[in-house]
Amino acid sequence: MISTTRMATERNRRWPWLGAVCGGVSINAFGGAIGLASGAIDLSPDVQASLPMSSTALAALVLVLVVGIPMGLAAVSAFAGGGRSGPMAHIAGVLLVAWIVVQPA
Repeated sequence: MISTTRMATERNRRWPWLGAVCGGVSINAFGGAIGLASGAIDLSPDVQASLPMSSTALAALVLVLVVGIPMGLAAVSAFAGGGRSGPMAHIAGVLLVAWIVVQPA
């Protein structure tokens, strides 16, 4: 039987997949934020009016802080084989779901 400590630090064969998925979501979040902030993503006047303070730059910053950075940290942890990769990915996933739920509101 494997001890709990060994299980937490033993390299899991699924971590590269977790790192790839989290990394992909992070890259897309940063890309979306760059598109929003630069104006490359053209929003309709109705959608832009529903943004906080009608600011695409603020929406881009929040996207980076809520989705991009947590997913990026989870990806780095998974690729490094850290024992906290699972919990970090879980928290990043919950933040992503919160972003998806709050965004239309």
